[in-house]
Amino acid sequence: MLIIGKYSDFYDAACNSVDESVVFDRRGAVLVEPGWLPRWLVDEESRGPLKISKKTIRLETDEYFLLEAGLKQYLIKATNIVAKRKDVVSSSSNFDFSCDFEVVRTFDENVHLFEPVVSLHKELRRTPADANDDWRYNEEYYVDFTTLKDFDFSRERMKDRVDLPILSESGLAKVMDADDVYKTISKYYLTATKKQGETK
Repeated sequence: MLIIGKYSDFYDAACNSVDESVVFDRRGAVLVEPGWLPRWLVDEESRGPLKISKKTIRLETDEYFLLEAGLKQYLIKATNIVAKRKDVVSSSSNFDFSCDFEVVRTFDENVHLFEPVVSLHKELRRTPADANDDWRYNEEYYVDFTTLKDFDFSRERMKDRVDLPILSESGLAKVMDADDVYKTISKYYLTATKKQGETK
């Protein structure tokens, strides 16, 4: 697979040879810098309760998001989400965000849900508890499902997304299998090329 783009990613190292008949156009990719993902996960609407001290703000719940790469989807849990204060100004830019990642489930159902070929998706997990929009936390939703059908990908539930993320500096590279991610992206393009040949 030939990858075209400004940035390299952690799974590029799994490429042993370049087949120029399969092209992954990664131009316009978004570089996900250290600390960006935990900051993305704790916006005002979707975050759980906070524990606040003079120097840190800790999210007391775990957060989940979905990484789709080619024909696979990876459910990722972020734990120990902490924002360390740089100075006294109360702005998100004055905090260093960190967390731990864990791949809790991989969906290998040979389907691709979104465009482009690689994307991140955050889902709004709170549901209105009453008419006053008092949000309640619903973690069980993520614990019990076993297939992609258990996800509700409606626009009303999907909170945010990042297309063509470059994840080499995000912390995810430490928990993701680079070879697996590369193979599923390559398989996606090979499958698409084969389908195009069959329709001609």
